[in-house]
Amino acid sequence: MSSDSQQFIPLFPLPLVLFPYMPLPLHVFEPRYRTMIHTCMEEKQPFGLIRAGTAGTSWAGCLAEVRTVLQRFDDGRFDILSFGLQRFSVLSFDTSKEYLQAEVRPFRDSAPPEDEVDPELRNTAIELFMEFAQLNNRKISESSLRKMPDEELSFMMCHGELFSLAEKQELLELRDTHLRLDRCTTRLWDGIQQRVKLSRVEKHLNGPSREELQKLLN
Repeated sequence: MSSDSQQFIPLFPLPLVLFPYMPLPLHVFEPRYRTMIHTCMEEKQPFGLIRAGTAGTSWAGCLAEVRTVLQRFDDGRFDILSFGLQRFSVLSFDTSKEYLQAEVRPFRDSAPPEDEVDPELRNTAIELFMEFAQLNNRKISESSLRKMPDEELSFMMCHGELFSLAEKQELLELRDTHLRLDRCTTRLWDGIQQRVKLSRVEKHLNGPSREELQKLLN
C-alpha cells in the first residue's frame, strides 16, 4: 500500500491504540468480528484497528495483519496475534455491512525515513528506556534497540504504559519522529524519577533490611 493510495478496509474499533511495528494479541468474540477476521485471513488482507470510546471513534488508526491464530474455542471465539503495519487517516466511514468499514489514506512521518534523528536524543532515549525497564524488572535487549530505525524506536517506546490512551492517540497521529522520541524521553525521565521515589517510600515503610541493621549495629 503506497503512501498516497486510498484503500477500502474493514475496521476493528477497540478501546486501545496500535502502533506500527508492534504486536498485539486480540480476543475475537463478537460474531461480526469473527466473520471480519476470517475474511481478512482468507483473503490475506489487513484490517484497520481504530480507537473507539465514549467520545466516539477516532479518525486515525493503524493497519494490522493477522500473524497467527493463538487459540480457538469450541464456541467459535478465537485469539489472534496481530501486528501493526502502517498508520492511516479515515476519509469516510461505511456502515453497509455488519461491521464497520472505511475508505482510508495511509500516512507516514513528514521527514523522509532516511533523515536521522539527533544521535544524542536517540542515545538518551535508549539509555532512559533501559533504566526504566530495569527499574520495572523487565529484560530489554539494548543491541536490538540500537538496531531499530528511528521511527520504529519511537513507536516502540510509545507502546507501553508510559502514556494514556488519549496521549497514545496523539502520538499515533503525530508526523514527526524527532518530536515523538523527544516526548518519550521526557516521559521516561519522569517515570524513572517517580519509580525511584516510590522505591524509597516502600523501603521506608518496610523498615531497614537485615544488612542495613547490621551496618547500624557495627
